[in-house]
Amino acid sequence: MSFRISPVAVGAGLSAIFSSLLFLSCGDAEITLADPPTRIATSVSVFPLALNFGALGRTSQFTATVRDQAGTIIDPANISWATSSPSVITVSPTGFITAVGVGESTITATSGSVTGRAMVTVMQVPASLELSDTILRFSELGDTTHLNATVKDANGSIIMNPIVRWVTSDTVVASISAEGLVTAITEGTSTTIVSSGLVADTATLVVHPRVLIAFIADQGWEEAPGSLAGPRAVLQMIKNEGADLVVHQGDFDYLDNPVAWMAQINQSLGPNYPYLASPGNHDTLRWNGSTGYRALLESRATRLNNAWTGIYGEMSSILFKGVRILMGAPGYFGRSNETYAEYFREQLAVSEERWRFCGWHANQTLMQTGGKDDEVGWGVYEACREGGAIIGTGHDHVYSRTYLLSNMSNPTITSTADTMTVAPGETFVFVSGLGGLDIREQIRYDPWWASVYNTDTDQDATYGALFGDFDMATKSPGLTHFYFKNIRGEVIDEFWIASGNTGTD
Repeated sequence: MSFRISPVAVGAGLSAIFSSLLFLSCGDAEITLADPPTRIATSVSVFPLALNFGALGRTSQFTATVRDQAGTIIDPANISWATSSPSVITVSPTGFITAVGVGESTITATSGSVTGRAMVTVMQVPASLELSDTILRFSELGDTTHLNATVKDANGSIIMNPIVRWVTSDTVVASISAEGLVTAITEGTSTTIVSSGLVADTATLVVHPRVLIAFIADQGWEEAPGSLAGPRAVLQMIKNEGADLVVHQGDFDYLDNPVAWMAQINQSLGPNYPYLASPGNHDTLRWNGSTGYRALLESRATRLNNAWTGIYGEMSSILFKGVRILMGAPGYFGRSNETYAEYFREQLAVSEERWRFCGWHANQTLMQTGGKDDEVGWGVYEACREGGAIIGTGHDHVYSRTYLLSNMSNPTITSTADTMTVAPGETFVFVSGLGGLDIREQIRYDPWWASVYNTDTDQDATYGALFGDFDMATKSPGLTHFYFKNIRGEVIDEFWIASGNTGTD
């Protein structure tokens, strides 16, 4: 018996030994062998089976192994990749994944009719924490503010709604809620530690009551919107500076139009901005009456709970956040100037406040640098000096400030330093008359003036306000910082005041 094999063409090398048809002869018989079976993908395994990411932006490469019915690896194999949650994980056609959101996603690799799966979890782990403020200063007890914490993962992506723990070192000074709401309770300093996971940051909470008051006079009228070069610019600057109160020493709009004047204030500062005023010579005609300046100012003060005693603006006393403010109108309304002096004297005699202020409009000649005559008498000046009160006026359209004086009618300088102590018997006088109407020249050059700002200066004078940043803390003597700032943002004069008054604040 013999076998005969029909020769076939083969490919290069030993890998192509047989053709698709193999003829087997046994005697005269020929047998044709069947093709080998087609390889079919029957399983897909994905590596790795699970991944955990702690930061957005993290990446990794998945691989898939496809096997046929005999368990043999099919390589190359057609594989398509997909993600169940594209908002959590994105996957490329080659199995390259990127974490883009928090959550879970199933990664699938499909070949033919079979699929392999892997699980990916993205849970951002805090790697850094930064607070919105590292120092929080409170100027009034009971004030609140939110302290915000920004938590990021290792790639710098913000963690939304992180678990944050807030702890303050002294809950007597300030409290802090689970949401980061800080409340000032008493004077002092407290440290807040804010943590998320293993990262933390700290903030210092300083409760030190302060009151910022802006002093102006001789304002004028400016049409809205206008060029904002006069009164409205001054009011806007005061608002931007963050003043708690405006004290206006007379001469309002010069139009005898109380409603329009109040509208100018409301448009610039808002209807709920504290604003106190005493009348000047240009305000007396419309001061009284149901729609007069006084009625509008009283209504504003009542609405804002700025209670006063006496006759508003003429002989009145108000306690604003611990500062005693006395307002008068010497020279007007038919009363003798000594009547006003006696009023100031009586009010200051019973004042228990550390910081005291007397304000009115007109001047004595020696207490201004322009051409004004004696109009109010020396009694009001001396009464306020004896009572340890700061004295502020207007009328002369300049800014000027004296040194510390121990006598007004015969101006006697007791200190030329820019840090001085106001106490019973010693005080200083300022004129803040650059509220926006015009600017006058200097006529008097008396030696008791520490600072003068007018058309004669080489500073290209413009409008502005005097600010007093009153230190109201009772646990430290502190200093009140005064500065005159113009609408260009320039600080023209700067000085500090300590209080020699005994008081409870």
